[in-house]
Amino acid sequence: MFSSPLSHAEILICGCIFCLVMALCIYLSNNFDSKRRKCLFCLQTFTSLLLLSSAIAVLFRGNPGVLNFLPHVWGAL
Repeated sequence: MFSSPLSHAEILICGCIFCLVMALCIYLSNNFDSKRRKCLFCLQTFTSLLLLSSAIAVLFRGNPGVLNFLPHVWGAL
């Protein structure tokens, strides 16, 4: 789909930030009842967490070692 893992991770991180902003908007809004607002807030927060985890997995690419994903990121630049 993407030519480099860095661009793929960038798209995932942008989605993560978007979900966090939407979770904040849902939390601050008064348009929903409290039960529905809490459910939507949790849904957006967990979606953001999953997108961030996926971005980290793309950068890591299964190599063992502590912080071994950094050479792959710097090599893609």
